[in-house]
Amino acid sequence: MLALAAFAGGGGPLAAQGGPEISGAQIANNFPTHLEFSAILPGGGEVTEAVLFYRVRPEGAVTRAPAEVTAGEIVRFVTDVPTNQGRGYIPAGADIEWQWQVTLSDGLVIETEQRVFRYEDPRYEWLQIQEGNLFIRYYEDEATARRLLSFGAETIEEMSRLLGIEPDFPINLYVWSSVADARGVEHVQSETFEMLIDTLGSRVLADLIHIFAPTQWVVAHELTHVLTHAAGEAGIGRLPAWLDEGTATYAEGDWLNRRGFSLNTAIDRDALLTVRGISSNPGDPAKVELFYAQSAAIVTFLIAEFGEEVFAELFRVIQEGNTTDNALLQVFGFDRDGLEEAFRASVGLAPLVRGEDRSTRIEDELVQVAPVEGATEDAASPSEEVTESTPEDIAVERTDDEIAARRAEIEERQRTRRLPAPFSTGGEFPTDEVVTGVSGGVLILAVLLLWLLLGRTRPGPVPAASEAGPAPPLTLPSSAPMTPEPLASTAPPPEGSTEVPGDDGVETLTFPRPDDSEGGTQT
Repeated sequence: MLALAAFAGGGGPLAAQGGPEISGAQIANNFPTHLEFSAILPGGGEVTEAVLFYRVRPEGAVTRAPAEVTAGEIVRFVTDVPTNQGRGYIPAGADIEWQWQVTLSDGLVIETEQRVFRYEDPRYEWLQIQEGNLFIRYYEDEATARRLLSFGAETIEEMSRLLGIEPDFPINLYVWSSVADARGVEHVQSETFEMLIDTLGSRVLADLIHIFAPTQWVVAHELTHVLTHAAGEAGIGRLPAWLDEGTATYAEGDWLNRRGFSLNTAIDRDALLTVRGISSNPGDPAKVELFYAQSAAIVTFLIAEFGEEVFAELFRVIQEGNTTDNALLQVFGFDRDGLEEAFRASVGLAPLVRGEDRSTRIEDELVQVAPVEGATEDAASPSEEVTESTPEDIAVERTDDEIAARRAEIEERQRTRRLPAPFSTGGEFPTDEVVTGVSGGVLILAVLLLWLLLGRTRPGPVPAASEAGPAPPLTLPSSAPMTPEPLASTAPPPEGSTEVPGDDGVETLTFPRPDDSEGGTQT
């Protein structure tokens, strides 16, 4: 969809610092791929270079975009700014600060004033409501928008108090009515990942949020991301993913109702992710739900154990530029490994054996099966300082007995705890299952035939003991050949009977009639 925006009185001249004036500046919104910036220089002249300088507020760097120049009596220059192409991404709702700079052949440089253009999804007519420093933009369902506005303002107040900050900047929240309505808005980096995961909301800039599912818990989650960024990353610090996402999930309030199953299952199976492993967001869709739940559980543990003021101090220390380990040591007295042990103890699990990292593989068992030929003792020793880019854990040296015992433990755990895959593709033909199925079918058929045979040869009703007298003695059959009885009767079936096909004919099964107490017996 194409939308045009003109500046300075419908495309009139823009103020320049000297010389000819640039006029007719326009921006074509080719949503969702790019913006087209254009302008003209009346009166001709030899232009050697035209450049658009722009940046995305509030934290974007200035970007230089050379323009294509068309010379003539009127010089026109055009350039594209990608909004959702490859790595280039400008989120809908962003304020773009821009300025033209034109250099003439005589060395004169003409610059326009800086202007701001708000890039929005042009498919909808956006409306705005406000409470405090929270602005919500929507295009339908005003009642829902106002409900989210009130809830969002309460969330900002509550979570700001928890984090010990007072946000004094505007927070812009764009609400689409559904995920389908927002197609083209989200920046898709991995098609495979996005096929398995639905994004319900996202903090796309320091002060800008996209909401694709207008529900209260999604709004609380994304608004908290704005606040955690202000509390821990507005300086030179960088929050670990478990702290950022854990705090945002904690703000949902009822997160355990949605994510508790994955967390409890992981605790029951001793299959939690490592704290080091969730320092960044998981790339495996199967681990996303556990990642959110465990991160929220760790945040809940820290707040409950040490209090809100100490928890807020962690963000301040990280904001100063401290690493996660140093910040944890300064605030709580333990690093990431110590946090992991304390959290595992709080849910009834024993400490991990160093060298295990369940964040990178299924079961994630790191077992040293044999020493590497030529390796030295120094080469196997861990480094003294672990940074964010260091491998998650360093395997420790073990004896052969320890390795064998650990392997047996792993095999037993896999046998008793690992769930079968919900489906599989491309594997070998399941011969074991087929053989088992055929064998079971043969057994059922044999039982059915035996039942039918017994039904044909069963004697009539046995008289009561008082009438029949003593049972006759048991006699073995003679060795003389026996003439088998016919498998089917040629007489017509008695009234009230039902015929079912047999192996060699028709077998008659007689059922009692409701008005005949002397009826036959079901066989």
